[in-house]
Order: sequence, then structure tokens, then C-alpha cells
Amino acid sequence: MQKVYNFFASIKLTVVLLLVLAATSIFGTVIPQDWQPFQYQQHFGDLGYRLIRFFSLTDMYHSWWFQLLLSFLVVNLLVCTFKRLPKTMKLMRITNPTISRERIEKMRIHESIKSQLSLDATLERVTETIKKGFPRLHVVHSDDTFKGLIAEKGRYSRFAVYVVHFSILLVFAGALIGSFTGFNGFMNINEGADSNVVVTFGKRKMIELPFKVRCDRFLVSFYKTGQPKDYVSKLSIIRDGRVVERKDVRVNDPLRYQGISFFQANYGTNLKGADITLVDPKTGKRLKVKLPYRDVVKIPGTLFRLELVDFKENLSGFGPALGVMIFKKGSDPTGSWILVNFPNFHGNLLGPYKVSVDSVQKRYYTGLQVKKDPGVWVVWLGCTLLLIAIALTFYTSHRRLWIRIEAANPGSVVHIAGNCSKNRGAFKKEFETLTRDIRESLKKAG
Repeated sequence: MQKVYNFFASIKLTVVLLLVLAATSIFGTVIPQDWQPFQYQQHFGDLGYRLIRFFSLTDMYHSWWFQLLLSFLVVNLLVCTFKRLPKTMKLMRITNPTISRERIEKMRIHESIKSQLSLDATLERVTETIKKGFPRLHVVHSDDTFKGLIAEKGRYSRFAVYVVHFSILLVFAGALIGSFTGFNGFMNINEGADSNVVVTFGKRKMIELPFKVRCDRFLVSFYKTGQPKDYVSKLSIIRDGRVVERKDVRVNDPLRYQGISFFQANYGTNLKGADITLVDPKTGKRLKVKLPYRDVVKIPGTLFRLELVDFKENLSGFGPALGVMIFKKGSDPTGSWILVNFPNFHGNLLGPYKVSVDSVQKRYYTGLQVKKDPGVWVVWLGCTLLLIAIALTFYTSHRRLWIRIEAANPGSVVHIAGNCSKNRGAFKKEFETLTRDIRESLKKAG
């Protein structure tokens, strides 16, 4: 059991885990996440796709092995904290208040200063000077022969490393909250239509929102090259039959409602309807029919019904084509592709009728990325604490002074020493400045 404890308390384990997590995160960046299987096969081949699927690289950050690495790091941080925190607490306490001259002189940074003032007057001047830089001052001995003082500052900087541990745990906790209680998906909404169904990435799970999102209008502008310049979705949130929120959504300017964000991701066009002309070859009679997309329409004066079921922008190189089904009671339905640009094409037939297309109506749809991440504020809190803790860790230190003021004949002598938890070079300069100020103060008073 002790071996397991020591294994997880190792700093080397922390370094190895961080390096492994950084290296594996490269795969999550290079390999696109949540693609469809055929997309991985097209880009990486069959063997590459099998390897990607075996190591769960299609959704790497939710894979069992990546979460196991994170769990190891969490345990490592907790054990390191529990093992080293008592030692840190002990270092912060003044457990040995005895200040001997021998102890001071053995320390690497020390100095002795002669004073012409009495013991009490020297104590007053030294205390006044030290308090400017070291506000926390303890009197640990006082009698007629010598005065003992301990001064310190930055004592809580020793806890900065534990704040780093805690902030990393907060980031992990926020990520887990978002992973288990949030979602990331998409929804396509036709202009003028509404929807409350979100299809998640990866596992393609459908989530029903407690409200509807309506695309009131979609606007797009283009450059002269034909590339899209700007596109805007005018969205409304509908709850209990009334509009509760409106916003024009652009790229990087999402609509946020009840913790759910709607980002403008893409757009496209689909079929709204078509106007066709039916010609009866026997009688030459012509009928004009409006076909809404996916609605069954009865041909006036006949037993036939039509339904516009599909549309292709380019059918086998012949340009746009409509997929239309024809129904008659007592007969099996049949269908045909009707070429839009070739009204006299011999295959433009539906039952007994020749067909030509008068017009095709399209409509835009907006593609929205929908994201809910209730743990994001925990992640941001953890990141903020992490930055503060790292700054404290690198730029602050626990500094302590030991001062012994002895009575002499005449005057008195100040023996002073100091140490710090890190950055000894900077502390040595600070110590030299402090002792110089003490000398000047005693000289002025004397």
C-alpha cells in the first residue's frame, strides 16, 4: 500500500502524465472529431479508420483511456497535496523562537551592525525600519541583555502551489460537468420554419429543447467572386406560444438563452416547391399544377395525385431535376426524374402525362451549432485561479528575518539573518538594502 501511495505522490509521475496528455492531445487536434465513418475512410483509408476507431480517436476527449489519464492526474495531485501540505504548515509556524548568535552566524545570509544607541533605542529604530518591508513582526525574546525578533512576509505564497492543484481540479470538474450534463450538436431550420430538435455530434442523439427556435428570415450577401460575404439568421425563441427572445445571429455573435448558445455555422438552400405543366398527349390538354415540397396534390378532374419528393442540382450532368411521384387509387405509385432545363426530354413523363417545369422555388435554411455547457463557468474560474496561482508561485516567496539585538558597552549590536523559499538572488539584494537602511537609521539617531 505504501508503494502505491509513494507512486502517486511522485512529482515524476506528474511530469510524465502532463507530457502524455499533451502528446495525445495532438491527435485530438490533428484528427477531426465526430466525423461520419465514410469521411474517416476517405481521408485515412480503411486501415487508418480501423486504428482510429480502435483507439477511440473519433471522440478522443471522451475515450476511456483519455479519461483514465485524467483520473490518474487527479489522484496524483490530491496525493501530492495531502503528503506535502503538513510540511508546508510546519514551515509557516514559528516553532523554534530561540534566536542565538551562533544560529544567525551559521546562516548563509547574515550581517552584524554596531549601534551607538541603547538596547531599547536600537530596538525601536530597527523595528521601525524593518516594518516598512516586513509588516509581520514577532517579539520572541525580551530582557535586559538582548531582544529577539522574527519578521516575515509572503508566508501565504507557500500555498500558491496548492492553489495551482485546486485550479487544475476545477478545470477538470468543469469539463466533466459539461461532458455529462451538456451537449454539442446542430439544427437546420428552413427560413420561416421552427424546430426544437437538436442532433448531437458523434453519437447522433436527438435532444428536444423545451422551447422552439424559429428562423424568421435568412439574409446572405456575396463578394463579386461569388464567395459569401456575410450571412445573418434572424432568430426568435418561442415558448408557450409567444416570442420571448429575438436576435440577429452572425458568425461569432451567437444567441444565448437559458444556458444554451446558438452559433451561426453554415447555410444552404433546399426545395420549397415547383410549378409544372402537364400535357395529355391524346387530347393536347394542358394543366398547370403547383407542387409544394412533400405535399400531395390532386390533379384537378382526374384520379391522379402528385407529390414532389426530391430535388437534385445536377442529375448525371443534365442539370437540375425534380423527383416526382404519381399516385392512382388501385395502382402502385410510380415516379420519375423531371429535367428542369430540357422540357422536351422524352423521359419527362408521369403516368399518361408529358411534363415540363415552369419554375422552381427554393428557400434558404440556416445551419446552427447548438451548445450547452453548464460547466464552462467552473472551467473559467479554474483558469483564472490557475493564472493567479502561477503568478504567485513564480513572483512571490516566503521571506523571513531573524534579528538579535544585544546590549554592549557602549551601545548595542544588531545581528540579523534571513532566508527565503525561492529566488535567493533577489532576496539577497533586498537584504542588503534593508541592512543599509538600518545602518543609516541608527547613524542618524546616534
